[in-house]
Amino acid sequence: MGLKSIFVSAGEPSGDRYAAALVRRLQAEYPEARFAGCAGEAMRVAGVEPVVRAEELAVVGLVEVLQHIPRIWARFRRLLAWIEQERPDLVILTDSPDFHLRLARRIRRLKVPIVYFVAPQVWAWRPWRVGLLREYVDLLLCIFPFEESFFRVRGVRAVYIGHPLTSLVRVESSRADFFGRHELDSQLPLVAILPGSRPDEAKRHLSLTAEAARWVAGHRPCQFVFAAPNREAAQLWR
Repeated sequence: MGLKSIFVSAGEPSGDRYAAALVRRLQAEYPEARFAGCAGEAMRVAGVEPVVRAEELAVVGLVEVLQHIPRIWARFRRLLAWIEQERPDLVILTDSPDFHLRLARRIRRLKVPIVYFVAPQVWAWRPWRVGLLREYVDLLLCIFPFEESFFRVRGVRAVYIGHPLTSLVRVESSRADFFGRHELDSQLPLVAILPGSRPDEAKRHLSLTAEAARWVAGHRPCQFVFAAPNREAAQLWR
């Protein structure tokens, strides 16, 4: 199948990185294809035209979603309008099921093949979403081994492709090099704080996380490092 136009969408940083890696694989197979969609920084670097920037959709929790409904709805309509006008050969929706399953339902009538990348964890909660996947998605790409059979017996065409982190995360330096580069004490335990990639969530948990870090430091000498998805998040934690 010759693909000339591919719509790719990711709603938050983790999905953005996964989708960017997938785009690069597809570019090798279809070098003439045009990629466009809801793109974060990683996808834009990979060559995806941003119909909408993924950073505009990175909200979590009921309060945050309610506050941003007008903006989210406007971006949703922009993406839908682009798909209706351009009629891409393939649609790839990455994670963010609350947003993407709604989008899949709206574009199903266009008869465009829909691939869902990173299966929603319906085996853990909200199992009724299996019906939505079965109805609106042509192919589900699973990142955990057990998911393929779980979805297949429920009527969803699913394929296990492995977890993207296995190719995205690489150990590029030794422990000694890491400690030296970040001016850490090799004699002290190192505690990693992982606040996540969603700005509103990180801000809401900031004081509680800091309090927990102080408690740990008060009970045992140690040092901390923070994992930040971008410079904005790094500045917040400083």
